[in-house]
Amino acid sequence: MTLTHLTGSSAQTPSPPLPLLRQSRSTPPLPSCHNVGVGYENGKSGLSQNYDQARMYYRKAADHGYMQSQYNLGTLYSNQYFNDDTEGLKWLLASQRSAKTCATVPLCKWILDDPPGHVAKLKSRMTAEAIAAAESQSLTAPIAPLQ
Repeated sequence: MTLTHLTGSSAQTPSPPLPLLRQSRSTPPLPSCHNVGVGYENGKSGLSQNYDQARMYYRKAADHGYMQSQYNLGTLYSNQYFNDDTEGLKWLLASQRSAKTCATVPLCKWILDDPPGHVAKLKSRMTAEAIAAAESQSLTAPIAPLQ
């Protein structure tokens, strides 16, 4: 499952327009980065499926604490589109750390519960030392208020 940025009951489309988002020298709005990542991950919104591009856009938002992008970035590793379980677990744990600040909000509760089992899936492939490294790295990842 991929988390989309939701307003009410419908997903927002990327804004500013994709060409402007690609050319931006500064960080575009985090929901826009996230939504472009979702478009690339799923081959939607006129974008071809491209996991490298999805990771890049998720990472732009995740590096600024955007919880949904942190979670989706971790799922790319959990689903083995990329081979770095420590990196994937780091981002999933960072998203859960963010979700603790809004635990009564359904999206945050969902991330904390992790119904697809991405955290468990990654941990099952990792050594205790790799898990400890991911846990430590997740503590330095930024968190931001839910947007």
